[in-house]
Amino acid sequence: MAKKQTFGEKVGQAKRSAKNQLKLIRSGRSNKGTLRFYEEIVQVPDGKNADGYVKELLSKGN
Repeated sequence: MAKKQTFGEKVGQAKRSAKNQLKLIRSGRSNKGTLRFYEEIVQVPDGKNADGYVKELLSKGN
């Protein structure tokens, strides 16, 4: 069987999809009072600015 997709095409697709993702790290207090860090991967919608989208997320979270 012949390959339908080359390795270069796979890598190109991964780079395009990863471009719209960023890691958001939040801090908070645990039940014991210690500082905790929570991280999540956020998908930025097409056509939106990453900075504006993060500010929007943080304002909704508070």
